[in-house]
Amino acid sequence: MIQVYQIIHRGVDLDPANFFAASENRHTRGHQWKLAKPRAVSRVRRHTFTVRTVNDWNSLPAEVVSATSVCQFKSRCQFKSRLDKHWADQHYVIPATD
Repeated sequence: MIQVYQIIHRGVDLDPANFFAASENRHTRGHQWKLAKPRAVSRVRRHTFTVRTVNDWNSLPAEVVSATSVCQFKSRCQFKSRLDKHWADQHYVIPATD
């Protein structure tokens, strides 16, 4: 999620359009940085970074993705990050790999 945050908020020297497409549907709940999930037909494509991170990113609340710095977003800071707080509240478990 940290890498997605950095790409979307231009914290790294990469063009977000090369990785993600903004969601066209602005009438749904959530934040302004919603991403469109690309169609993935093959199993290999379904497990790529740009496809597997979209659902998790879109499910984050606005106060998490609107962090003003990477330090607020991620967990390597002195205070507990917004992402850590959100996932602790959700009892997030990292899924097992196939």
